[in-house]
Amino acid sequence: MKTVAKPAALRWTHIDGPRGSVRGDMIQSLKQNRYITYRALIVFVALASIPGSAFCWPGILCLMSRSQSAPASNSHFESARALYKTGNYRQSLSELEQSEKASERAALRLLYRAMDYGQLSEWQRVPPLLEAFVLEHPDNEEAWYWLGAGQFHTHHFVDAGKSIARALTLNPKDADAYRVHGLIDLELGLRNEAYQSWLTAARLNPSDSETAYLMGRLFFDSNHFTEASQWLNQSLAISPHHFRASYFLGLTEEALGHWVEAIKLYRQCVADSNNQNTPYPWAYGSLGRLLTRTGELEKAAIILEEGSRVAPDAHVFTALGELQFQERKLNQAVTSLQRAIAFDPTLPDPHYTLGRVLTALHRSRQAQVEIETFQRLKSLADAHPVHSRISVNRSKSRSSFPKPREMPQSQCSTMVGEESP
Repeated sequence: MKTVAKPAALRWTHIDGPRGSVRGDMIQSLKQNRYITYRALIVFVALASIPGSAFCWPGILCLMSRSQSAPASNSHFESARALYKTGNYRQSLSELEQSEKASERAALRLLYRAMDYGQLSEWQRVPPLLEAFVLEHPDNEEAWYWLGAGQFHTHHFVDAGKSIARALTLNPKDADAYRVHGLIDLELGLRNEAYQSWLTAARLNPSDSETAYLMGRLFFDSNHFTEASQWLNQSLAISPHHFRASYFLGLTEEALGHWVEAIKLYRQCVADSNNQNTPYPWAYGSLGRLLTRTGELEKAAIILEEGSRVAPDAHVFTALGELQFQERKLNQAVTSLQRAIAFDPTLPDPHYTLGRVLTALHRSRQAQVEIETFQRLKSLADAHPVHSRISVNRSKSRSSFPKPREMPQSQCSTMVGEESP
């Protein structure tokens, strides 16, 4: 009987034969092709080595050529990543949609889509995307970070805390995550925990102006003006045009009786916020009020009229109404204060001043209603502080993947003592 050669001997004998160079190149190419398994490779070689086999080498070479051209490139996804890193979030979303239509193999597509929506402040879209993503990628720290950010912005603070804690478990040196954890702690009324989170964030990333600003805010809200001044000055040393830091440093200087310096800082805040296309109503209101307080009524009127045009807000119209009341322009004051209430019915101050104006106009019954409304709203405000908008996005100094451009502050979430300018 004839003995049948072992497959290995057969395979290597034929590779070393006259056509061995072609066969050897082909096998190496097939090995590198991720769409054909080694088992299939062995079968193909064995079949091609049998004389008269239908699986001839030219046919396999043709198959190899097709398989090498088959893998779809991730061009749309890579384009989306590049657009994200340059801040073109809407265009990035469009490329991600094309990537999905082209069935590109992009494991991080959902993550980038969620981050694009976050950067565009469409936060309600973020948690559903990332809740699905983390089920398949439970060790992706970036996904947990952005999931926590999305839950924070949609006011699911307990869930946000769990997600950020998971991110910190995966990366204990993530300063941005500690910064957001502090914001969540603050929303849950845990001020000491917020302080500790921000201290850790500042230690891990001392060049983050946002963390220094938050520390200054926390000390200001606690009436520790010396410490507030130190942190806010540190924030401005890192980022000289951080207009919120300028504003709260102005408040701090005003509280310390340094009115000239406070006016200078308010003006700096107004200029910087306008240059960043985010006019800051609180700066207009505080500057107008302080100018009124120092007797510079004409300057106060100019700044408040400007604020009412470029940054209309309850606080601006409240300050304008207070100025008009002081100037005995009572009917104009009523109009301004009513506009303030229309902007924010929950703000106590315009109700108080409107009550005084109505009393001066001998409209006692209406005045009493406004004073009672003021007292009720003031009690609620003291029990549940309103929060301002603070960024939870990655800091510019973050060195690891990914590197988003920071969103303008006016598009972000919350912090003690301010509502939504």
